[in-house]
Amino acid sequence: VNGTREPLEFKSHQWFGASVRTHRGNVVACAPLYRWRTVKRDGEKDPVGTCYVAIQNFSAYAEYSPCRTSDPDPEGQGFCQAGFSVDFTKDGRLVVGGPGSFYWQGQVMTAGVAEILNGYSLKAVLRRVAGEKQTVMAEDTNDDSYLGYSVAVGEFTGDSEQELIAGVPRGAHSFGYVAMIDSTNLTFIQNFTGEQMASYFGYSVAVSDLNGDGTDDIMVGAPLYMERETETKPREVGRVYLYLQL
Repeated sequence: VNGTREPLEFKSHQWFGASVRTHRGNVVACAPLYRWRTVKRDGEKDPVGTCYVAIQNFSAYAEYSPCRTSDPDPEGQGFCQAGFSVDFTKDGRLVVGGPGSFYWQGQVMTAGVAEILNGYSLKAVLRRVAGEKQTVMAEDTNDDSYLGYSVAVGEFTGDSEQELIAGVPRGAHSFGYVAMIDSTNLTFIQNFTGEQMASYFGYSVAVSDLNGDGTDDIMVGAPLYMERETETKPREVGRVYLYLQL
């Protein structure tokens, strides 16, 4: 208990179940508002977020909290909210969005399910997973962008590896954008930018073959999009954008 009678973690109001996904019998459920009291800063309760991964009809499970470290701060991963969004790649690798990292620049993290379960122990509170990958902090002009607010996975470059799709609803001067990310090294390939400021473009993303041509397409939600009719005030109606891969 960190040298005091206070707990190190706080699960009240943690939002467990805010994001849930399944893949070939694997299940992940996340609590993005799970809070953690750091070892070095006893008075702080950092919303690092956490996820739980279960396999084989829940016969085995492990916790995955990639932003839980011994010295988190707002400029680091202290407000990460890992698990705000979550998905699986086709080979079962976990993809986690943490929109609060690095002064809310946001972050995307990936790790293999087997590696998450391997060596898991309730006593190993601070734990790095072998083979884990994380996007890194960018320039401070990207603060308050919320990378990882939403995530999805698809194939868009014609190779054998899937790409990650991540919503950034407050990026690009609040126009919002969606980032396509290389899953092998988490470098950014291409961005799709919203057309209206503050529409929250990238609030939600989805990937599917919508036109049946065998290639993945992208859908992006902008729930605060506004339209104006003649001689009336703007109406906040929302909009969904479809990007077809031709």
